[in-house]
Amino acid sequence: MKKVTKVADDKKLGAGGFSKEYWDINYADPEEMDNIVNAKEHADYMKAIFALEYVDVSSVIDLGFGMGILFKEVLKTFNPYMAHGIEPSKHIFDVTSKKKLAPVESTKLVLENIDLVSWAKKTPKKEKTFDLGLCTSVFQYLSDEEISLVLPEKEKRIRYLYF
Repeated sequence: MKKVTKVADDKKLGAGGFSKEYWDINYADPEEMDNIVNAKEHADYMKAIFALEYVDVSSVIDLGFGMGILFKEVLKTFNPYMAHGIEPSKHIFDVTSKKKLAPVESTKLVLENIDLVSWAKKTPKKEKTFDLGLCTSVFQYLSDEEISLVLPEKEKRIRYLYF
């Protein structure tokens, strides 16, 4: 069951996402990129680390899922009951949200077309903490001001974060 939420384009700091041209140019050869070509290995690595410490991962959030390749592998590896993904770039959000990301129908999957800063400012309907957060290839696009706003919220809402 996948719920998709679109948020209107917001031109505030950090909220613009990337254009279709950005994705077309920078992801022209995705099979050569870290977290894409080796997404399964990253997911297996996370699973092994958590297994060493007997940590159960039953909820996952991806804070900038992009093409959804790593997110999909992590969902397949952990089979969480709940998953949430955010992505600010409208073009890639529209493309990726049409894909089947969750390997089983019982995963409650929510996708939002929203940026990380807006996510951090948004008050959750109910307090929930995700076991695992994915945040790869995101922070380098944030300003110091945005990072200082986002980090405290990540600490409150995510137990373990994979950068």
